[in-house]
Amino acid sequence: MAENGKKGIEKVFEVQPDITLMDIHMPVMDGYEATKTLRKMGYNGLIVAFTASVKNHETNKSIDAVFDYFLTKSINKQFENRLKEIQEEHF
Repeated sequence: MAENGKKGIEKVFEVQPDITLMDIHMPVMDGYEATKTLRKMGYNGLIVAFTASVKNHETNKSIDAVFDYFLTKSINKQFENRLKEIQEEHF
């Protein structure tokens, strides 16, 4: 976990996760910029946009920012099941 996008980038390269859950709205650097930066730096793992916003423009903006998937908050059984499906598709 990281409290902002900039620290999130550092954490991704420290831990090297297969899947990164990226909150869209974070301080210092938002999830869009953090994702773009990770991709420019060569991170090839899955990045899942994770946000409370379900507006269509958020979904389109997420796809444009090279997220692999888009999931909405809250964390519940449906969220857990979808994350498992994503893992099974890729690993």
